[in-house]
Amino acid sequence: MTDRPAGDFLTVDEVARLRQITPAAVRAQLRAGTLPGEQVLQGQRTVWRIPASAVRRPTEEPARRPTPPPSPSPATSQPVRPAAVPSARVEALEAEVRRLRRQLAALSDAHRRLLDTVTAGLADDRV
Repeated sequence: MTDRPAGDFLTVDEVARLRQITPAAVRAQLRAGTLPGEQVLQGQRTVWRIPASAVRRPTEEPARRPTPPPSPSPATSQPVRPAAVPSARVEALEAEVRRLRRQLAALSDAHRRLLDTVTAGLADDRV
């Protein structure tokens, strides 16, 4: 991961860069306890320190968390579906963002053309 000794700590921003996620997502993992870390006083504010050994390299296989057995459900409820893999969710969201950006660009272009037409018509009326 880095050239730091095992006793070193990383900041929230460093972990976010390494994992390619937002600092807010790192803080959420710290608060949930899925990422080990401790809060320490730095100046007049507290900051998170994350052990460098707790952060996996991007090429490492993610740790598999044991899945709890499905709880018995009444016959009238919906069947229990396994949770989607987070990376699949991220890929789906990224694809949706790309689609929405293309749609926004097309709408912006159409809006620009409409404004050009309207303003050209106004210019013709003034002449």
